[in-house]
Amino acid sequence: MNRSVFLVFALLLPPSLPGFAADVSQETPDGLNLRAISRQQASHAPLTKKPADDSVLQQHLSDEDAEEIHSNHQIFGNRGGYVHASLGVDFEYTDNLYNVDHEKQDNWLTQVAPAFWITLPRRARIPLHVAPHNTSPGGIQFSQPDNYFFNAYQLYLGAGLNFKDYSENSSLNATDAYLEGLLQYNVTHDITVALMDRFTRDQDMFNLTNATSNNQRVFHSNIFTPGIDWQISEKLSAKFDYNFFTLSYDDDVNRFFDRNDNGFDISAFYDYSLKTNFFLQYRVLTSSFDDHDQDTVDLDNTSSSFYAGLNWKPTVKTSLLGKLGYQQVEYDSLDDGNSTGAFAFELQANWQATIKTSVIIDALYNIEQTDSYGAINKKVFVGRIGYYQLLSERLRGKVDFIYENSKYDEFDKSRRVDDRLFFKPELQYAFRRWLTGSVSYTFDTRESNKEYLDYETNMFKFGVKVSF
Repeated sequence: MNRSVFLVFALLLPPSLPGFAADVSQETPDGLNLRAISRQQASHAPLTKKPADDSVLQQHLSDEDAEEIHSNHQIFGNRGGYVHASLGVDFEYTDNLYNVDHEKQDNWLTQVAPAFWITLPRRARIPLHVAPHNTSPGGIQFSQPDNYFFNAYQLYLGAGLNFKDYSENSSLNATDAYLEGLLQYNVTHDITVALMDRFTRDQDMFNLTNATSNNQRVFHSNIFTPGIDWQISEKLSAKFDYNFFTLSYDDDVNRFFDRNDNGFDISAFYDYSLKTNFFLQYRVLTSSFDDHDQDTVDLDNTSSSFYAGLNWKPTVKTSLLGKLGYQQVEYDSLDDGNSTGAFAFELQANWQATIKTSVIIDALYNIEQTDSYGAINKKVFVGRIGYYQLLSERLRGKVDFIYENSKYDEFDKSRRVDDRLFFKPELQYAFRRWLTGSVSYTFDTRESNKEYLDYETNMFKFGVKVSF
């Protein structure tokens, strides 16, 4: 799409924990967000300057533990380098392709996903994890991590394709794509500038109120964020970020959801100690919807949020982000009820219980844009628990449990409340350092006060991935 920005560079939002950019429900980023572990941080540096490399963490571990981490990374992942490539092949069976309550249709989905990424200086892990989320203001649901690498600069560019073949209906076959990257440059010891961009081509998850067999709701989205970080003094720092997000659907029937978000984020931090800092954050985003036909509602709005928060790292193995505030959304042209507000919060916690065991807890509540023709917006609570376990030198497992509650503000003043549960255990086995296999089961269900929106879906998936 001609409005998408294809050069890619880095995201600087309030300090948080790195994310796991995995998708659910037919691999769509518009579903519930899963976010990954790369949370190896040191306790000796201020929390506004969080290192991301495992080499820093290993300075605080025994020689035996550090060697075990190094060995595991050699097995599960790439060696350090400038250029990396991968090819994944997955087979997924579902008993309810369209996520409906009646007349369920089973399906075999075959996915072939080539990808590559380059980085300078050389790295063994991708330094950027972005999980696009279409209904969130600015296109991202959870706060993103700070990417500090203690280099004069960091350059990253990554791209991938996903060829999808459906056994149930070949007309559903599609090719998804992404292009992303970052550039981070330390202008001086106290000032860091960064640019991030993420382009995505995908489709909404199948469901009666989202994509259907006759309307797949294929979209293009782009997130572009330049930012600057200023370490004012030993205790004080500040950040400014600009955020541009564009969302465009291929078919005219879905123009109702096309929009552009423009806004900025200002944050101020006080380092109370090497383990604790406090911050204030103000964020404002203006959303402009493209479809202003006489038969449609103009949903143009401005979302303003103010938060007070805490970053706390009591040990090298434990991290916590918490922030609480108020969000106000003002609509430009709605005659009745042209504004809505709510208390909003976010929690991100990571516990590295042992070298082999990690636990993640995330929670969020805020007002998001609509994904339904019948609603102005929705108030969303998301809670997630992730458990990660290294079972042997070559075998590791993870379990993700997510609960989402969505309360829709309907145009006709009716009530719609959806409760969604998502449960996914997965095992990964390293046949070689460059060859891994995985098998998983997914249970996904939704209960709504509007019963025709209920569904219950089971998915079984297995695949292999080659990476260099």
